[in-house]
Amino acid sequence: MAVARIAVVGGFAMELAFWASRRPGPNEIVQGDAFEMRPGGKGFAQAVAASRADGKVVAIGRIGQDDFGDLFLRKLVVEGVETRWLVRDPLNGTAVVSPLSTKDGDAGVLLVPRANGALEAQDIARATQVLANSDVVLLQMETPPAASQLAAALGRSGGAKVILNAAPYAGQDLPGALLAVVDILVVRRASLPG
Repeated sequence: MAVARIAVVGGFAMELAFWASRRPGPNEIVQGDAFEMRPGGKGFAQAVAASRADGKVVAIGRIGQDDFGDLFLRKLVVEGVETRWLVRDPLNGTAVVSPLSTKDGDAGVLLVPRANGALEAQDIARATQVLANSDVVLLQMETPPAASQLAAALGRSGGAKVILNAAPYAGQDLPGALLAVVDILVVRRASLPG
């Protein structure tokens, strides 16, 4: 059986997760119960999962020229993911996301897109051949829709199946031009760490 060639175009965000008994009020400091720092983002999760399922995976996106970006590169290489199409952004740091979960089940997330939000058409165009030679292109909503739309079109031009996980989904309209080049759309209610 042939190995699937999978291109993951998406978000890479360092997750700084906090747990506390309750949320702080204005100008208040609350002592937390636990903290974890780990690489995350839908793009990272999809790339790792696809590689562990024996796919030949290429990650396409933007990470910062910072310690978090270095950590992502190391983790992806260990997982067998090709990283040469990840742009090291000199102006925007690696994205960060900070979930806060409380004992009563209350949870919220603060997301700062940074490099993810700077992914642009020229970054995708650099990987034209990779996308056109892929069997599957995996996308999410953590990067600008125009970049995802171009990646989807380039993948489809070579016969790839395009899968869009519309997360994080917050009721926003999905661009019709993007949906027109998607084969499979995955929409589910967002789940927060906790």
